[in-house]
Amino acid sequence: VDATTLNISSGGAYLTTAEPGPFAVGDILSASIEIPRESRRIFPFSRILGSCRVVRVEPISTDVGRHWGLALEFMGGQVTLLGAIISP
Repeated sequence: VDATTLNISSGGAYLTTAEPGPFAVGDILSASIEIPRESRRIFPFSRILGSCRVVRVEPISTDVGRHWGLALEFMGGQVTLLGAIISP
């Protein structure tokens, strides 16, 4: 799924996508989320890989048409946080 992440932590993420899914609460997804280079000073990781559970699905109206908001919960023990190398 091509999506934009709006909020992320080591516990979960909220993202939007133009793809209608199907997505349903309780679905298990495999995720690979890269933290943008400009945000890596904020996060102690550069990428999150692993399984997540869909906890909320909501339609969102935008200027470019309908999108979907997805709230994801990363599944403990099934997620890897890859570290970032930060240079001054």
